[in-house]
Amino acid sequence: DQDSEVDDSKQKIVKTRSEHKCAECEKTIPERSFALRETCFWDGPKSAYLCIACCEKWMDEVYQYDDEVQAQIRQEGR
Repeated sequence: DQDSEVDDSKQKIVKTRSEHKCAECEKTIPERSFALRETCFWDGPKSAYLCIACCEKWMDEVYQYDDEVQAQIRQEGR
């Protein structure tokens, strides 16, 4: 149901015990690899895995956006 809310979302870098599919790029994350595991309770317990490459891409986007916002704030403050 689309009105359901995600509760108790948690993220953790883990070393996988088995193969998983990256929730972003859908590539296979091999067992004994590092990945970001997100767990939550949404219509029952759920978990998803994100490969490290997708984590790095996401972080680059976040920091680039943050740098752009900071530059705009400095520009407007002049």
